Amino acid sequence: GPRGLPHEPYNLNVSRTRSAPSILKLNLCVGAASVVGIGAIRHISHRHRARGARCVKTQPRLNWQGPASLCGGSLVQSGGFPIGRDHMPRRVRGGEDVEPATATTTVRLFDEVLHETDYVFSGLAAQVVQLLQDERFGPLQECEQAPADLLSLEAQLPTGASARMATKVFRGTGAQRKVRRARVTLVHAGDQLQALNAVVYPTDKSELPLLGLDIILIGGQRLLVGMDFSPLSRDPKYLQTYCEAPLGAIRDKFSAYDGLLTTPGTKLYGEDPEFFSPAMFFSRADLENLSSDGPLAKAFEEICDEYAELLSGAHLREPISLRTPGEVRWQHTRYDAWHERRDPAIGIFKRMFGEEVTQHFVDRVLFPWAKTKKRRAGAFGSGQRSILRQMQRESMKLHTRSQAPKHGQTKEPKRVPMSQRSVTKESMLQYLVDSQVAYQAFEDLTAANSEIMELHDTGLERVEVLREDIAELAGREGLQVPEPSEHATSYAKRLRELAATDAPRFVCHWYNHHFAHTAGGRMIYAFARKKAFGEDGGAPLGFWEKYPKAGPSNDYKELLAGARARVEACAKDWSPEARRDCAGETPKAFEMSGGLLKSLWVDA
Repeated sequence: GPRGLPHEPYNLNVSRTRSAPSILKLNLCVGAASVVGIGAIRHISHRHRARGARCVKTQPRLNWQGPASLCGGSLVQSGGFPIGRDHMPRRVRGGEDVEPATATTTVRLFDEVLHETDYVFSGLAAQVVQLLQDERFGPLQECEQAPADLLSLEAQLPTGASARMATKVFRGTGAQRKVRRARVTLVHAGDQLQALNAVVYPTDKSELPLLGLDIILIGGQRLLVGMDFSPLSRDPKYLQTYCEAPLGAIRDKFSAYDGLLTTPGTKLYGEDPEFFSPAMFFSRADLENLSSDGPLAKAFEEICDEYAELLSGAHLREPISLRTPGEVRWQHTRYDAWHERRDPAIGIFKRMFGEEVTQHFVDRVLFPWAKTKKRRAGAFGSGQRSILRQMQRESMKLHTRSQAPKHGQTKEPKRVPMSQRSVTKESMLQYLVDSQVAYQAFEDLTAANSEIMELHDTGLERVEVLREDIAELAGREGLQVPEPSEHATSYAKRLRELAATDAPRFVCHWYNHHFAHTAGGRMIYAFARKKAFGEDGGAPLGFWEKYPKAGPSNDYKELLAGARARVEACAKDWSPEARRDCAGETPKAFEMSGGLLKSLWVDA
């Protein structure tokens, strides 16, 4: 054969031994060289020779199985036809893959569904695609690396009708890109179900909300329309700026149409779903409202235009909640993971296309970043040692086994057990006053110093809630607000010195102080409030209970994830020496931050 390629076909079986075996099958014949390229075949052969590759004769046909791509060659999908824009649909029956269509019957399923005369969302879908292709949302290109066999799905339903689902995926290109990823999915199952779903993820350099468009027709009669600027933060200012102001104006305009707008139910997503805005455009109106001159079609166009305007001015805005690309990517990941657990359409797709195919579609097309949540949760810099891990290793040297059962390394000290310590209303008030001094220093210094400004406005700030707690507790119990203790003022002075001369050591104090408050600090609070106020614990204290920037969920854990990303961003350009200085400050951070607790214990 050409360049020594044998005339007879072969199977190249490559198995990996580190985990579960993965089999890569490649049946070659003379014509295969023109499809995959000789260089790619050689690359696989040399790369995997040490892993036990073996060649076996087989019947003459070209077949590729597996998600991997041939380095230097074209991607080939099942059936041996190159993956590209004219890929053929995967056909499924009863949840099982069946033989794909031949090359002569291959069609672009997306375009076929788009132009079906009985597909009621053709006009709206064409409008979205046109917006993307005309670069109203910035420079985009259709993503060639999307898993082609999942972008076109067909199935035979028990009723005899066919179900088709076709998807286009786009990604932003160039330095001026405004969008990270965009997806448009069309579903056509005759009178049983039709749907149009589109989502646009803005670039990670912008904290803008996502554009979500979801329009469903059930049983040929029941229409559900949801259009939203899906927020990445529950900060009230963020919601007002990016959601309520632009989207609310459109809602107000179309509220004049009787019965057009309604409120979504709470069964699936809860009372205040995190990734839905308060200004969401939701309708259960009649299908006639979706005609080209109907109010729903006009609202659809205005919402898309308004989002394009948001994207065009994104670079002019000062961030409100998310200040780094890492924080934005983390929220995109959380958006996908949140919807993956709740989206009711997934159950419908499983009934149409089967469990396995649908799960692949969800993981790789619908919500592809959901599966990266565990990895991204660490928010560690690529190619760098994580400063968080370095500090955590140092902190474990100071934890006992009772404090950290898995990793604690220090011996249990001889000290008065917590159960034998006393806390009074007066000592609780003193502790709140001392804590306010420390948090005030952290907030003032991170706002004024560019080296540590990433740590400002994380949502973990406590000064305002402490001020409220101090006033409320003193008034309720008739107590005089005390002056800060000497230790508190000394700690604040040390923080000011570090912020001016040694940012890495300051970051160590910031990290340990804020994160300890949400870990061991909460356990101390649960004990101390009963000691001070009786068995019922008295009125809750916002210092431990309230996180306004977490929104209605009040979930401080989500704020911690963003704060981790910011700590890593601070350390991104540090030298190895600076990283060692930061981690090495951990014992001092424990000493000075923990010293504030002396105000809480009467017998300390």
